[in-house]
Amino acid sequence: MTLTQLECGDFRQFSDCYLDAEFDARDRAAFDAHLAACADCRAHLDNQIAFRQALRPHFQVVQREGLSFEARARIRRALADAERPSFMALWARRLALPVPAVAVAVLLLIPPTVGFAPREAVLRHTEASPVEVPSAQADEINAWFKDKVRFEVNAPRFRDPRVQLLGGRLTHVHTRAGQDETRQAAYLVYAIGRHKLSVLVFDGTGVDLPDAAEAGDAPENGGQSPARRDLVLQNQDAFNVAMFRNGGSIYTVTSDLPEPKLVALVDSAF
Repeated sequence: MTLTQLECGDFRQFSDCYLDAEFDARDRAAFDAHLAACADCRAHLDNQIAFRQALRPHFQVVQREGLSFEARARIRRALADAERPSFMALWARRLALPVPAVAVAVLLLIPPTVGFAPREAVLRHTEASPVEVPSAQADEINAWFKDKVRFEVNAPRFRDPRVQLLGGRLTHVHTRAGQDETRQAAYLVYAIGRHKLSVLVFDGTGVDLPDAAEAGDAPENGGQSPARRDLVLQNQDAFNVAMFRNGGSIYTVTSDLPEPKLVALVDSAF
């Protein structure tokens, strides 16, 4: 299934799966694109959401006092991290050093903590959650977020005509601004051909980004350096993440696009 092959019948047949976040990133992008362009299917989806909301009170399970939003976010991050092998644990076992020696070595090798880790952007990028405001219009997206967040959201406008805005939703990011905390964020999703491109926007007050010189490897052979002096590039879990500030907000742009193409797109934004 591609962005151009999805029709209304396909969308409505599998709209329950869309709402239940059962698709992978590529199929979800196809559904997001169709939803942004089709008013009839948006109305159909709105009716389904309203129907679910009307039924929900009749099926609620009485729960004891639950965890806070921050505690649930930490648990989700811990579970996601647990699925990945721990490089430092493997490294320590191979060296077979005494525990104190391993602790000293780890402290020497771990780079200084920064305020935002690119893994947060990748986690949001790979989440299978539907957009809350399907639209291809940046002004409409910006207006939707205006009364929902306390920071400015300016959906990037890319000069490449192949880039299509699909929609946005509310989410959160984990930062380390003096202490661990969870911040509200805007999540925007775009499509460029068969590639997904996502943008996170959140309040950058008190949050540091890594210095460009310390952000990782230099551009790949044949790559290009960013024109923006404030642009930081990192590779995380096979995705490229570009980070920069715009006003008081921090923006991250995540995709599996090759680094030179992502740099060119970000340089042309706004």
